[in-house]
Amino acid sequence: MPWRRFRSFEGGVSLAPIISEFIEISLYFVVPGVFWLLTSRAGWPPVIPSSPIWGTRIRVRALVGILLFATCMVACLWLSLTLTRGDWDCSRGGFAVLSVPRFPGHVVFAARVMFVGSSIGHPQFSRWCVARMERRFWGLPSWAPSFVVLRGGYFHSGERGRYLVDGRRSQGLLTHFLPVIEPYPCCHMEPIGRAAVDLRVLQDGPPSSGVRIIGRVYADTYGTPASGAKVLITVPGGSISTTTDQQGIYDLVGLPAGRYSVRLEPGIATMYSHETEQDVKSGEVWGATLFDRPAQPSSR
Repeated sequence: MPWRRFRSFEGGVSLAPIISEFIEISLYFVVPGVFWLLTSRAGWPPVIPSSPIWGTRIRVRALVGILLFATCMVACLWLSLTLTRGDWDCSRGGFAVLSVPRFPGHVVFAARVMFVGSSIGHPQFSRWCVARMERRFWGLPSWAPSFVVLRGGYFHSGERGRYLVDGRRSQGLLTHFLPVIEPYPCCHMEPIGRAAVDLRVLQDGPPSSGVRIIGRVYADTYGTPASGAKVLITVPGGSISTTTDQQGIYDLVGLPAGRYSVRLEPGIATMYSHETEQDVKSGEVWGATLFDRPAQPSSR
């Protein structure tokens, strides 16, 4: 039963998740209740009859009742997966680099999509899938099953790609013990090709001392890395200019703690330049994703 916490990660209480959870929980109580009510009025025997004598007719009806009940439960589970809540607005907080666990139940691993479920109203993609874990970073014990159910992504029908999964174990009273992974605000659940920064940080681990500033520059919104792009990093007491590598990644380590900002250097023709800043403590990793899109020449 997907009975999750209603309090958001920002500390407030949202009404939409409460309504969504109420509908999902009601399905698990109302549907079986209606089933037992209708079958009792129709004179069907209970699944486990009180009489010790099991005739053929009673066994058949009991078997049909069990199958119908199981069908109702599977239908409720399918609806709870299909009616996954939408995305969160990450324009203010951005996507933090994965370096250490952030909260209880936080899980990070690489997985390959094996089966994409159906979705109501969107035949081209689904908000849930079944995936097989290929590499575990943290959050899942060694005895956990290799196959998991991922919720909250955008998985195309027939897709078999590899994903970096950043989420949390289901908070439901029952699903908490099942391999169901849910999203959280501004999480990473993206194709492995767009997760080069996080994979590099996960492999290296958090810095033992100083600050690490790492991020990626794209030449467009379609995920083309911008190699050789110049990035200006404002550091405590000055600024540092660096250049992205072949993967479009800029990476500086051993910097002092303080307030940092990252932007594309002036002089590069851009239509859009995203600048952000953050207070970074020693031992932390931070960075920003930038888009370097050359401006189109004006026609006169």
